[in-house]
Amino acid sequence: MKWTAAATIAMVSYLALVPGAWALGTTAGTRVVNEARAEYTVGTSPTITAYSGTIGVTVAELVDVDVTWADASTPVPVYGPLPVNGVALRFLVSNLGNGDEDWDLVVDNALPGDDFDPDASGTSPEIYRDNGDGIFSTADTLVSGSEPIQVDSTIYFFVLNDFGDTSLTDGDRALVSLDATSTNAAGGSVQAGGGDNGSDLVLGLTGGTASDTGIYEVILTALNMIKSYTIDDGGVSPTGDQPIPGATITYTIELSVQGAGTAQGVVVTDPFPADTTYVPGSLGVIPAPLGTAVGTTNVTVNFGDLTSVAGTQTIIFDVTID
Repeated sequence: MKWTAAATIAMVSYLALVPGAWALGTTAGTRVVNEARAEYTVGTSPTITAYSGTIGVTVAELVDVDVTWADASTPVPVYGPLPVNGVALRFLVSNLGNGDEDWDLVVDNALPGDDFDPDASGTSPEIYRDNGDGIFSTADTLVSGSEPIQVDSTIYFFVLNDFGDTSLTDGDRALVSLDATSTNAAGGSVQAGGGDNGSDLVLGLTGGTASDTGIYEVILTALNMIKSYTIDDGGVSPTGDQPIPGATITYTIELSVQGAGTAQGVVVTDPFPADTTYVPGSLGVIPAPLGTAVGTTNVTVNFGDLTSVAGTQTIIFDVTID
């Protein structure tokens, strides 16, 4: 499967995403021991001490897990044109227990309540384990079996899907879940000697399994924008127009809409480059927009809603090199 970056995602701390997720309990296999002591006298005897004898309890391994869709509850866009491969959903899997544990990860693309299901052929879906930066890349590792997660650890996993259905339209959504289940979950709620360091293993409130659901949204309508420039030095240079002080730079911006939908509320802002001065009255827009504005640092053009039927929109303005 090829992959594409679905969106640039700002890094956030694991603690912020999963408040209270850290178990921070006593390590499985730890011996908790104590002994009671009583002091007394008989008649005029010196103090006599009696002991209960030492007793101990071995802390069992608690198996608990949390799975959280980590894309801030904002649907991950599937940009057209289709087909598109390798669009990633990001999940956090947290080991809430007090011992190291292996987890089976399973993707479900066929959830009810959505508009379509991602492709279920070839290599779709795939799961990748994050390399530690929280952003999907080729440095992440393809999951091919159960995944170890150490005690009190939270790991990003990425679910990648392909989208080959060319009949999809803007706004169509797909629900996809990631399930994490302890490899020990099927052994019963209490498993003698099944935990770390020879301890018993106890399944917590989650039963050793948890899942969460992410959302894809198809966006086939796209705004294409191309910017170019020409230079006019007024014939000063004998070798043709050159970007020298006093020369005029004419910028041209062309916009067009791709797809059958509407790009809503289109506003273009272009800052004047440093070391240049805007040429008053040079701003031109074809066809006429809803509004234009020339500030001290930029030009702004409001096109409102645009569709592919509107054709190419062109913005032209001049600056001189100081």
